[in-house]
Amino acid sequence: MKKLVIITVVAAFFVSCGGGSGSSNSGNGSGSSPTQPSKPDCEINRYAWLIVSNSSSNPYDVYINNKYMGRMNGNSISNSFEIPSGNNIYWYAKQVSGYLLYPTECKKTTNVLSCSNYSWQIP
Repeated sequence: MKKLVIITVVAAFFVSCGGGSGSSNSGNGSGSSPTQPSKPDCEINRYAWLIVSNSSSNPYDVYINNKYMGRMNGNSISNSFEIPSGNNIYWYAKQVSGYLLYPTECKKTTNVLSCSNYSWQIP
């Protein structure tokens, strides 16, 4: 008799805790899993931030993945650029003026993680 009571209690426990097929323990009656915390926008849209410092007295144009991001005045620090996250993100800066024969070019390829902050000093 004790074994029958124990088996009945154990079976009832498994059924009530979602151990049986087709049952859910979400408490909302919809059968879906509990609500997950929301992700930040930068993770959903896969972007990060880049701050560029220009230590030269000459201006530079800044490009990320061949997209023009803006012009950096000489001896300045940029506002934060929003950049895409992913592998092999290409950073490029080209001197606009103040050169004798050819402009200085700065190039960098890096992996960018979503929601991260990066800094880059040119030249």
